[in-house]
Amino acid sequence: MSVAAERALILAVLDAVDDVGETHDYKRWSVKWSDFLDQFKATVDSVDQIRGWELTWLGYSGATQESMRRDERGIERLSNWRIDGYMSVDDADASAKTFDDLVEDVVDALDASTTINARAVCLWRTPANALVDFRLFGSVLVHHAEITLSLQVRNP
Repeated sequence: MSVAAERALILAVLDAVDDVGETHDYKRWSVKWSDFLDQFKATVDSVDQIRGWELTWLGYSGATQESMRRDERGIERLSNWRIDGYMSVDDADASAKTFDDLVEDVVDALDASTTINARAVCLWRTPANALVDFRLFGSVLVHHAEITLSLQVRNP
């Protein structure tokens, strides 16, 4: 399976999570601060806020070859992904709890995805793991999550 196909499947899972915000299938950058923040601006429950996700392919690791025949490569690789999520901090609204719930929803959606978990897509995969902290994001303090996921894929 190609990296592009894996990327599309993971992004589709993200997009299906309720109130996930803006999703991007690559790391976003901008020279202008306001343009950068606009890429992650979402309206949830009539409130404009930073709420967005970026998907990054970290590369392959652990490649194996199941066959040495010249007509069939049979190479299996562990394809590693990182999903970074950001959300505005609003202490009065207990946004930390809202963000924790959102991260849990994303992780649950990734782990439960029948599309990603299909044998035609991956041979096996690691459960999604999440770390949560705070970050400066365009000079604004936000909640941040780093979710990692690895898929064992066969490249014909």
